[in-house]
Amino acid sequence: MSRDPSNVARGWAALVLCAAIGLGVAEGAAAPARIRIPGTSLRLGDSLLQVSGAIQLRSQPNDRLASGESAFGAELRYYGEPSAATLVFAADVLTRLEVEMHEPSPHSRDYLEDDLRRRGLRRECASATRNRSRCTWFGALRLQVQMESLRVITVASRLDDASDAIGSSEPGGGGGASGSAVAVRDNPFANSLADALADSTPVLPDTLSLNEENPEGYTPPKLVKTIFARIPDDLRTSVERGSVGVLALVGLDGKVIYAEPLYGPEPLYPTVLTALKSYQFERYKTKAGPTRFWVRLSVWPS
Repeated sequence: MSRDPSNVARGWAALVLCAAIGLGVAEGAAAPARIRIPGTSLRLGDSLLQVSGAIQLRSQPNDRLASGESAFGAELRYYGEPSAATLVFAADVLTRLEVEMHEPSPHSRDYLEDDLRRRGLRRECASATRNRSRCTWFGALRLQVQMESLRVITVASRLDDASDAIGSSEPGGGGGASGSAVAVRDNPFANSLADALADSTPVLPDTLSLNEENPEGYTPPKLVKTIFARIPDDLRTSVERGSVGVLALVGLDGKVIYAEPLYGPEPLYPTVLTALKSYQFERYKTKAGPTRFWVRLSVWPS
């Protein structure tokens, strides 16, 4: 299969990841911090010598580079799948990475976002539905992720001081995080993620599903108690009806200790999250013993 980028415009499924952070590299300045880029073994702040010793690079001229920048192409594995990458260096230090994954599986698409959440990154979205979203993730680095359909995911970076970074241009708009953020007022889990992530209790490294075949041979979790997510009376005539997708972290006791909406009508997010506080799962065990786990759910408010 050709890796010509023009094929993406002809309907190829693709995943593009750009990770960016401002890394000032002045003569005599201390070496910049090295920050792991999710899904890869690379770190922003790695030297050109370090990267070239790990993967094979090829020169890749680009007229959008800033003064002092250089770009290289490479083939690498991104979240375990073969991918094409563009690496940008400033003063021989890796400052930006763009990865394009052809025809990612549904599991790979979901795993990317789930992994960013598990790492504690904060998400703001200009739009978010099950099949299309454009989001910016904030943490130790900044990731811009655009999903165009079930089969196309684009992630583009934008340096704080460069609005036209490689990969940031999109049909119909720029690569920024402008637009309304997917936020939830009165979220009962709003302040619990940091505490949950700080807990040393084991957590499965993957996300489980109730009804689909789970990765790594994990058995599906069993939901033993639910309550209806009731649409508030003042929203019944105005809100769009539909399912709300949720990513939830379940504790050792089977109770939901954190949940975050993924897609669906935003006015229904608080209703769904409140209902999840009363959900009860069967306690989950692996051969290593009891464990917490992440699970994706679809909730239909009524």
